[in-house]
Amino acid sequence: MQSFSYHVLYIPLGKGDFMITFSVPLTVMELILPLIGTGILVTGFILFIYLYLRTRETVYFAISLIALGGLFYMAGQSMIILLGSWKLQAESARHFHRIEQIGPLFFLVALPLWLENLLTLNEHWKRFNRTLIYTGIILSFSILIAAFVNPALYVDINKADATIWMIKQSCHGRAQLGLLYIIRDGILGLLMLYSVVCFILNMIVHKRVKYLLIPFIG
Repeated sequence: MQSFSYHVLYIPLGKGDFMITFSVPLTVMELILPLIGTGILVTGFILFIYLYLRTRETVYFAISLIALGGLFYMAGQSMIILLGSWKLQAESARHFHRIEQIGPLFFLVALPLWLENLLTLNEHWKRFNRTLIYTGIILSFSILIAAFVNPALYVDINKADATIWMIKQSCHGRAQLGLLYIIRDGILGLLMLYSVVCFILNMIVHKRVKYLLIPFIG
């Protein structure tokens, strides 16, 4: 049988103490790493948006969108940890969970846009990839609207993640996830698989291994 060590927090409320027990307490690395990641992504976004404004090359704009999506995710994660896990303000933290999950919506557009401007694609492939870009725009805006009009469909800011929020301290500020979140994850997974296939085919067919290997690994 699996055993847990419990971490107990006492929150003074005036008349008495309020006790919260977590089987998996917050670690220093869980607190620090999102903050470091946020700082790196801020720097990356500023750098690539600057390069785009200087060169007007779409590939830099696509990378800027990827960095911006990552920035939304990491900044949201940082606030979940600071508010939900550290200060135990779960209700406030759940709003940042929604902001965190807005980040991956950028990838639905940015990934095919990046591929189109980085890889060598024939005309049929370009048309298919362009369809993915437009589809990504429609999906991302539709999910974004739903996230605020009907939060229960995406990230339900009114409900805690009942499976883990009182077990793992780093997840104390997380909300219950809805159907659109699952659909988004499935689409994003397929898009990432498509990206890997595109990279591999370009490296094999067009002999661009040295040029594409670093962005492929990244």
